[in-house]
Amino acid sequence: ITLFSRFDEEHLLKGLATAIDRGKTIPLAVCGLHMRGLALEHQMLQCQATFSYQTTTASTYRLYQLATEPAKPGLVRSTDGVAIEVEVWDMPVAQLGTFLQQIPAPLGIGKVQLVNGLEVLGFICEPDAIEQALDISYTGGWRYRETESIE
Repeated sequence: ITLFSRFDEEHLLKGLATAIDRGKTIPLAVCGLHMRGLALEHQMLQCQATFSYQTTTASTYRLYQLATEPAKPGLVRSTDGVAIEVEVWDMPVAQLGTFLQQIPAPLGIGKVQLVNGLEVLGFICEPDAIEQALDISYTGGWRYRETESIE
């Protein structure tokens, strides 16, 4: 949608743009600490995201326990991947920027392919971060990992 106004009525567009954006959401796949019941779920709730459904990725990902404190998951696309459990949340478009500012490197947001073929925004990890990480793909998801430390 493109909004136009006369130069002296531009202030009226702000209210209209806010009204249009209000209620619009974008699906966001999370695979670790932002999942329901885990340590960073509160960030999802603070950004007014709502849980939509649980599923898995396509079988093209590896999941790593990163050498961070606290341990964080790193999802990386791979030619020898497996399906990894994710939750899809509906994030208000107006809150997405606030949420993105809370994501520390080497994590980021990119396209994640789900088992049903859909591509949604979701957490991904920079590939060089996995050099010091523990591959926990065999667990099928962050909730199922053993909480052993990385040496």
